[in-house]
Amino acid sequence: MLNDLDNLLILLASFKNKHKFNPFDNYHYRDLLVYKNISKIDGSYLPNTNSRGGYDFHNSRTDKGECKTSKIYKSSIAKYQNQYLTNACCLEFDKQTDKKRQIETLEYGAFSFGLIDAQTEKIVFTLYLNNETAVNEFRQIIINKQNKFDEFCESNKFIHKRVYRDAIRFSVRDIININSIVIQDENAAVINKDDFLNRVVC
Repeated sequence: MLNDLDNLLILLASFKNKHKFNPFDNYHYRDLLVYKNISKIDGSYLPNTNSRGGYDFHNSRTDKGECKTSKIYKSSIAKYQNQYLTNACCLEFDKQTDKKRQIETLEYGAFSFGLIDAQTEKIVFTLYLNNETAVNEFRQIIINKQNKFDEFCESNKFIHKRVYRDAIRFSVRDIININSIVIQDENAAVINKDDFLNRVVC
């Protein structure tokens, strides 16, 4: 095991030296896997490789793209289909106690969501909102979540209880029914919603 670790660190050092960033920092390699998929849809590209600053990606419509990823256990999808859609795979926007951050969350012009197999670290599906109809629909979902989160914070403040998690969460079920959503499988092929749901339960 330790020899394998040494070899991995040698490869990592070589990658960092060549590309000038650490792909494991902030799980940035997962974002790169998502970009590889969505770039085949509309030529989305990376503005930079800094995983902790600025917007995540650009496309022909906007320079304010946001990418979120979540790990799943592909082998468990069929067994826990309902949980997979509602609870097991959640994507988060944090710092929602900050009003400025709430506004910034609504300013993104495109959203990409990647579901990553926890065992192989490969893409299972990507969900992409890259047009005005889809983005506006998702913004309304965000606003509803933010309003509920504000109410939750106020109620806890009233009873002098601390809010430990400052994030709003979105399940696959929250996203999958958005109009004009683009769904891609592990090979970057575009599939429709029914095909996606059939694969989830197969």
